[in-house]
Parts: sequence; C-alpha cells; structure tokens
Amino acid sequence: MRSVAIVLGALACLARPALAETDLQARRLIREGAYARAERAARAYLADVESRTAVTEVERADALDLATEAVWRNWSVSPDSFDLAQRALEARRRLAGSNDPELATSLFNLARVAARREDHARARPLGADAGLRPTLD
Repeated sequence: MRSVAIVLGALACLARPALAETDLQARRLIREGAYARAERAARAYLADVESRTAVTEVERADALDLATEAVWRNWSVSPDSFDLAQRALEARRRLAGSNDPELATSLFNLARVAARREDHARARPLGADAGLRPTLD
C-alpha cells in the first residue's frame, strides 16, 4: 500500500511543471512588462508552492514576494493584495528576523501595494523601513 502512495506521489509531481520553471516564467514576464500575465503566472506558482508538502519556508517566502511584486506592478488592487504582501513580510520575519536583507524586498513590496491602494499613510513608513526615499506616490 505504501509503495502505491509513493508511485502516485511521483506521478503527481511529473504532471506539474517544475517549480523553478514556473518561477522563471513569472520573472521573465515581469522583465518583459507583461504584468497581467506575470500576475497570473506568479499566483499560479504561489498556489503550486503552497499545495506542496516538500517545500521550504524560503521557497514559500520567495513565492509570496514574487506574487506580491507581480500584483503591484500590474496595479492590481484586488482585496487580497495587501494580505498577500503582509504574508510575504511575515514569512521573511519568521525566517531571519529583522536582519534579513530579503526583508527589505518584502517591505518594499508591501509599501508599493499600499501605495497602489492609495493607503499612503501606511505606505510611507513601510517604504522608509525598506530604505526608500519618502515619496512613494
């Protein structure tokens, strides 16, 4: 019975594209300025990462940051955009506390999402924490 479960798990992994492929596709779309497609790809990548059991917290945080970047670059103000950015920041803080250089990326992304939602009172202090100049408008 256990060997059947192992075989089924292996087949399920083969049916999904490799995480690295999906990650690279979303990053390529961002570089090309195809932000709507990048957001869809990054959200699909995040859903895939979160559905897997053998994924590290670093991979989860990277996927959250990628999805958040795609959201703000696409000017998306969906109801979950701020929550997504906060989840990325919380994941980074859990990983290394306030000394992780990647924390600045998560703070920047959260500040950008807040600015896109015209929540400037929240965006400015976050941007300052990320080391940005005072204007995020």
